[in-house]
Amino acid sequence: MKSDVADLETALQAQMESDRAQRDSLTREIRQLRSVLLDSLSIAVTQLVALTGETQRQMALLRESGGGLAVGAAAAAGAAAAGTDETESVDAGGEPQDLYEAALRQFRRGSYETARAG
Repeated sequence: MKSDVADLETALQAQMESDRAQRDSLTREIRQLRSVLLDSLSIAVTQLVALTGETQRQMALLRESGGGLAVGAAAAAGAAAAGTDETESVDAGGEPQDLYEAALRQFRRGSYETARAG
């Protein structure tokens, strides 16, 4: 009976050590994933700030020029600021069907927020 208790204590100690090691491993993994997520969010925020500034500049240009001629340039500049090669995000010239198709292309690429804005 005493040997059974000792064996049980040994097994419990081993299980606790194993659980502790697993918990520590998961904690490290969570910290790494958190770091990656924060880096990604930082990049996204930086791109968003750049796009917002570019959008404001292009809106001012459009107001000054009074037309839609700068829309294509605005889209190209906005895509460049975002670090993408997507010049079609809003270069539709304001036609509803063109805007819809550009938004649909963004949706199919997985750019859901851009598609929603379109």
